[in-house]
Amino acid sequence: NVVGLIADHRQVYLLCEYTTEVWSDVGSYPFPFQCVPGSTIQHGCAAKGSIARFGESFAFLAKDRRGTATVQMANGYQLVKISTHAIEYAINTYSVISDATAYTYQTKGHEFYVLTFPTADVTWVFDNATQMWHQRAWRDTNNVLHGHRGNCATFFNGDVVVGDYTNGYLYVLS
Repeated sequence: NVVGLIADHRQVYLLCEYTTEVWSDVGSYPFPFQCVPGSTIQHGCAAKGSIARFGESFAFLAKDRRGTATVQMANGYQLVKISTHAIEYAINTYSVISDATAYTYQTKGHEFYVLTFPTADVTWVFDNATQMWHQRAWRDTNNVLHGHRGNCATFFNGDVVVGDYTNGYLYVLS
């Protein structure tokens, strides 16, 4: 079953449950798309909301039939694992990962992939420049940490603006 899709370099990546197929517009009739031979990838998508443009391609929360969920970044018809063993361990302890959402943004020479798990109330962020992960959170009035409040981002007027899932407000990220 197709979980999600993304267009990348004029090709369509169909991310299924356990595999990914790359399709290209070959101009045929009545259906113009055809699967690119040799492009099937042996990882699928664990959360449709985790697919996000990143670097010169895209990243997503991946899964396959052989093991646990990982975070992968596409590089042509190959995937590059960007999650570490520690991140994978944390992700795979969450009771639900299919609700994960992601967005990306750039600032000061760094591009970030922000991956939030709403049910687990946790946010992990990958910095493409340093190739390192960190966790983001906010603290409520009871001193309890929660996943980062940003759930989307855009670049506007020279600033990165994020949307807050708790109240719908927009904030300049700093």
